[in-house]
Amino acid sequence: GYLGVDIFFVISGFVITASLSKRDNRRFLRFISDFYSRRIRRLLPALIFFLIIGSLLICMVDLVPRNSLLLGLSSLFGISNFFLISHSTDYFGEAAEFLAFTHTWSLSVEEQFYFVFPFLIFLSNFGSQNKTFNKKLFFILICLAIASLILYIFFYYSNQSIAYFSMPTRFWEIASGCICFQIYNLRKKNFHLGYKFFPIISISGIFITFFQSNQFALVNTIAIVFFTLIFIYFYDSKEKTYLLLSNDKLTFIGRISYSLYLWHWIIICISRWTIGINYWSIPIQIIIIYFSSTF
Repeated sequence: GYLGVDIFFVISGFVITASLSKRDNRRFLRFISDFYSRRIRRLLPALIFFLIIGSLLICMVDLVPRNSLLLGLSSLFGISNFFLISHSTDYFGEAAEFLAFTHTWSLSVEEQFYFVFPFLIFLSNFGSQNKTFNKKLFFILICLAIASLILYIFFYYSNQSIAYFSMPTRFWEIASGCICFQIYNLRKKNFHLGYKFFPIISISGIFITFFQSNQFALVNTIAIVFFTLIFIYFYDSKEKTYLLLSNDKLTFIGRISYSLYLWHWIIICISRWTIGINYWSIPIQIIIIYFSSTF
């Protein structure tokens, strides 16, 4: 469901903070150039290949592919979310479901976050001064996350395109993962017995939230972020949930997750233009998504 992107934002904030905590940021130009060069190498090659093949495919099924192609082009520059906002696209609407590159809005949000976060890291001396917890960065992120959440709630009722697609209204989700990384390293090593049930409770909460109606999107979004944070914070390598999620087959899916993200939507979109999405077609579509992502 649509809530997968919220989980992604939280994990992304956690992982990017963990990565930057290992970097020497005492030299600004070297720190920034190293950060962006790694992001470019990670994101652009797969994205460019996907956009070329995806554009050719959508032109075969969509008689008027202009909006899809413009959206794909804007994603190359990290502004596809602006395109969707400018067209007042309904996040849950039919029009969005037939645009081949709708899903790239979240990649654009991520890239726009990257224009802000490294500067916060450098200005707070996080990494070079303290690799686990930095009070200055912690309080900056808390303040910005609260402001971002307030913006999200405000625009949810006044302009849902902005609420769903803009970086300032999504900043709180990524920032919550960044904050989680800092306090994660301060947690007590020996939990009380009750804490050991938190991973199971939180992952159950995630699945229950998946099945809630879209009309409760605001509550669902906040709930899914909360449950994801609880799961990350209280996970224990000895617990069954950890053993399940760390098995080879699931970690392989994790390794190809960026490709899965890129390819899943266009295959679903082309299916909507052609055979539709039915119970009999779903296994075929999943197989195509899996192999195209692996390739």
